[in-house]
Amino acid sequence: MTRPSSYVEPHGCHNCGCVFDLQEYDEGSAWFCTHDAPPRPACLSVYMGEYPDPDLDIHQYTAMWAAWQEWSEGREVRPWGCCRHWREA
Repeated sequence: MTRPSSYVEPHGCHNCGCVFDLQEYDEGSAWFCTHDAPPRPACLSVYMGEYPDPDLDIHQYTAMWAAWQEWSEGREVRPWGCCRHWREA
């Protein structure tokens, strides 16, 4: 069966250019809105290659984790959500 000619995919966070899709091996995805956000710090994802060097000092690691937590606080969105700032990815 082919798709009907009226087939469309609705806009949503899942296909928005403002959304950062955090991926990890065993946790699935999480989506974060970057609209009007400051630059994103490293998310510490092993899967995405943003995990710090294992030899990093614990204080530096803690600072990186705190930066990610501060940035991500209040920015998580659901893939089916949408707002007026949606833009083409």
